[in-house]
Amino acid sequence: MDTANLLANIWGISLVIIPLSLLVDPKQVKNLFTAMEKETNVYICGVVSFILGVITVLLNNIWAADWRVIITLIGWIAILRGLFGMFWTQGATKLCSKAKDKGWIQYIILGVLILGLIFIYFGFVGK
Repeated sequence: MDTANLLANIWGISLVIIPLSLLVDPKQVKNLFTAMEKETNVYICGVVSFILGVITVLLNNIWAADWRVIITLIGWIAILRGLFGMFWTQGATKLCSKAKDKGWIQYIILGVLILGLIFIYFGFVGK
């Protein structure tokens, strides 16, 4: 199994299980948004996101016209999200407090779950 397939499986399984748990217990979504109204939590999540993004990009910085570029993009998005959380915690907390009661959050969670399924497919089948 090459690195791209391994990362696709890791991201895929994570992006299926975590959103699935939120869809099964929707009150956890509000709890998470409430927790993210604290700057310390935003900073910690930013650090974790940054580290996961750096690991992903270092292992798979592929800009080819195939499915592996999606993993690279997810890595860069994680890096940017991490930097956002670390350097602009006040803005991130305000954004979370505004998004907490929005109905479209469930659709984003469902979209993330679908992305996870796509990653799992490519991780096990993709060449």
